[in-house]
Amino acid sequence: FNFYYTLRFLKTINPNNFVLPEKMTYPIFVGVGESDELFSIESTKAFFEEIPSETKEFAILPGAKHAHFEENSFDPLFNWIKNTFNI
Repeated sequence: FNFYYTLRFLKTINPNNFVLPEKMTYPIFVGVGESDELFSIESTKAFFEEIPSETKEFAILPGAKHAHFEENSFDPLFNWIKNTFNI
């Protein structure tokens, strides 16, 4: 948990712009950094489980923090895009 990120985030968001998970029916990839300071793996997984989309994937990004990513952290996302959209 990082209080600085939380305060900065809360000052910049408009809660009316958020989509509730039960309305997400499109393909979606949800990833969380292995060392994320803002969102826990458990809370992110719980959010993911609420999404009704039939095309969804959850990944823990190795070595990644909330805004810092190790080399190859994005491989799960890139692979999902390739497989989901036949790119």
